[in-house]
Amino acid sequence: MAYLHTAARRTESFDLQWSDVDFEKNRIRLWTKKRKGGREHDWITMTSELQQVLENWNENRTFPDSDYVFLCEEKNNYCKELYGHPFQFRRHWLPKLCEQAKVEPFGFHAIRHLSASIMDDAGYPITVIQTLFRHQSASTDSPVSA
Repeated sequence: MAYLHTAARRTESFDLQWSDVDFEKNRIRLWTKKRKGGREHDWITMTSELQQVLENWNENRTFPDSDYVFLCEEKNNYCKELYGHPFQFRRHWLPKLCEQAKVEPFGFHAIRHLSASIMDDAGYPITVIQTLFRHQSASTDSPVSA
């Protein structure tokens, strides 16, 4: 839900902390290292669906003392040592979901493209889509055209 509704890059989601979620102003701060100036952030508006999900997650999270929004909650063989820690990678999650859904496997970045396609299909102007994707340069390819 967070990937789809924010069009965040994988590391932007993995690095998300509760201090980056502003329920009062209905926005999320995403940090990026993709800019020439180094690490920078942008505030983006949360959809009402995402806000509801995050509020519920905040109230019912497994690790209430953690600053991070998304933590490893699995104790299986390939991530038991990461239990309770923020994600750095998730090699098995999407392939497993794709297998369960009986769809061809795809990666995190494909969700960014899906977000752009959904917005484009809904008639949002390309400038709005590029703003959500936080592209600083007008020369950056549109995720819709990719």
